[in-house]
Amino acid sequence: MGSNPNVARYAGIKVNRQIITAMLFSGALAGLAGIIQASSLTGRLKDGVNANFGFTAILVALLGRMHPLGVLVGSGLLRCAEQRCRAKRLWSVTANVPVAIATVIQALVVLFVLAGDALARRSRR
Repeated sequence: MGSNPNVARYAGIKVNRQIITAMLFSGALAGLAGIIQASSLTGRLKDGVNANFGFTAILVALLGRMHPLGVLVGSGLLRCAEQRCRAKRLWSVTANVPVAIATVIQALVVLFVLAGDALARRSRR
């Protein structure tokens, strides 16, 4: 459908049907990923198995601006920030700095990247 559903309707594409189909396929893929996670890494289903996957996926998609190559770059950026966050947590334990500071810095980086993207899109209009 692209970014303009009106043009898709004019071209004869059933927009609502395509949206539902995309949701079904994405749900099926997410379920398949969950089954692989539960069966291969832990061997059984247990409570709280990586509950942050959905939030992280949305964040990566926003950082990548919904483009496949951008998602790769966004996931790499988020992974580097997460590794730095873990290192800062280790440092904060030894230096008596609150652990939440590392998380706040990571959140601010993501916020500024998304705000800059929103401002760039607004200025193009």
